[in-house]
Amino acid sequence: MDGEFDFAQLVYQLLVVEKVRDLDEVARDMGLKYATLHARLNRRVHFRPAEIRALLGAAPDARLALYFLENTCFVPAERAPPDADAQDALAHTHRSLFRIVDVLRMLRDSLADGRLDHREKLALIDEIERAEVELASLKAVVDKADNAHPVVV
Repeated sequence: MDGEFDFAQLVYQLLVVEKVRDLDEVARDMGLKYATLHARLNRRVHFRPAEIRALLGAAPDARLALYFLENTCFVPAERAPPDADAQDALAHTHRSLFRIVDVLRMLRDSLADGRLDHREKLALIDEIERAEVELASLKAVVDKADNAHPVVV
């Protein structure tokens, strides 16, 4: 499969199958007509670079960024909001920990029979990639957190 087909298939999965956002809203936020976005999803026309950038803004999903960063040394991270504070860092910490615990639980369950089959391996790699994104995002939030307003837990 060529890269354009794979990307269009991923976008189709996110927008049509998983319905992460309404197609009409995504098209509008991208500055496209619905029919134009539909043509991209059905692989009649390739996504243009500016459209991909607009798509990442209209339907932010780490899997879209991961697609382009696969087989590189880069990991996508969610940008910290401008008003990020210690409370945001704490929330990201919890999400990161839960994701890591989920990965460890999956690994334990997968190895219960003493082996790791290809489906389990793919699921684990997907979860590990999501945990990497959570950790990179946590770093971005911590870097931006206002230390002048500590959170007492």
